[in-house]
Amino acid sequence: MNAKQPSDQGTQRVYGRTLNEALRNVRARWGENARIVDTRTVVRAGSDGGPGNRLVEITVAEPEAPAVEPRETPRRRKPLPQVLERLTRDVERLESLAGTLRRERAAAALEERPDHPLAAILLRRGASPAAVRRLAELRRAEQGPDGGAAAARRHLVSLVRAGGGSWRRLSGQHLVIGPPGSGRTTLVLAAARELATRGRRTLVLAPGPLAPWAVQRLRGAAERDGYDAAVVKDGRGLAAVLPRLDAYDVVLVDGPAVGPGAPADGLAPEDLVAVPLHRHLLAPLDGDPAGRPALWAEARRWACDWIAVGRTDCAPRPGQLLDLLLSAPVPVSLLRAGGGAAAQVRLAGAERLVDLLLGADGAEGAGRPAPDDAVAEVTA
Repeated sequence: MNAKQPSDQGTQRVYGRTLNEALRNVRARWGENARIVDTRTVVRAGSDGGPGNRLVEITVAEPEAPAVEPRETPRRRKPLPQVLERLTRDVERLESLAGTLRRERAAAALEERPDHPLAAILLRRGASPAAVRRLAELRRAEQGPDGGAAAARRHLVSLVRAGGGSWRRLSGQHLVIGPPGSGRTTLVLAAARELATRGRRTLVLAPGPLAPWAVQRLRGAAERDGYDAAVVKDGRGLAAVLPRLDAYDVVLVDGPAVGPGAPADGLAPEDLVAVPLHRHLLAPLDGDPAGRPALWAEARRWACDWIAVGRTDCAPRPGQLLDLLLSAPVPVSLLRAGGGAAAQVRLAGAERLVDLLLGADGAEGAGRPAPDDAVAEVTA
């Protein structure tokens, strides 16, 4: 069998009927150190034009020629030193520019900061610049520019609309509504616990239908905390039963979800048109401020006379309470923090709301007087 055939420059092709024969032909010519580049099976036509023969072809690099290396994926070249230096300078220039822009923005914010003794505290705690400017305008119009932080705090307290009194004076029938997931049931059950602890005869009503787990939660909380609870069939049944509950000091109604994302069925404002009860809209403090106009629209649709503020311990920017207080259409009645059985509800006095708004720094810097719960608590 032919041992070799001419091939590409620098290589030779060797053939054999089998792989072993082809390898013997390679070793016979180039010895054991022959560099094999490729191996494949080929068919060569017969000399008489008949069927071809199947052969093994081995491509060998000639010793005098440079070895043909298998093709590899090109490696990414490392940047030249001068390229690295240029990139480093560009990064440093961009970082310097970003720092300059941050300083300019901070300086502009200081220049635009409203002329109000509590502005720095309020802005640091997350109040919007627009709300702080509005507060400064109200102070100039009503109090004048004189006075320090203590006078500014007293003016802020005078602006806050909230109830007054204590849990022991709380009475009547109260409906709580709010956005989906805002914690309406948690607030109602926590308020019922506070009332029962103070000896108030309390009933919690929940318009149906309710899931079995919700019914069990209601019954379990009522048995644990010492008040009555019941589920009514629907809004029409609620309107019929409320006038017959004079035996209770306080009736709390766990109302429906309202606003975007709330189900369309269930209790509606029309069901309670003729029922004289207080209506509280629960507004989560950690909610999106852009959604507040829709909440206030629901407050008007349901003829609410109170706003309850929820999740006061979850808000990353507690200063947003200023925006809420200045925009709310009605006074604030309740404050809720925590969740589940550990939830706490407080009656929202003006002093307490300002304490929450300003935090510890504001209380110390503004000369906040010692709290008096008997005065600070409010009633709806």
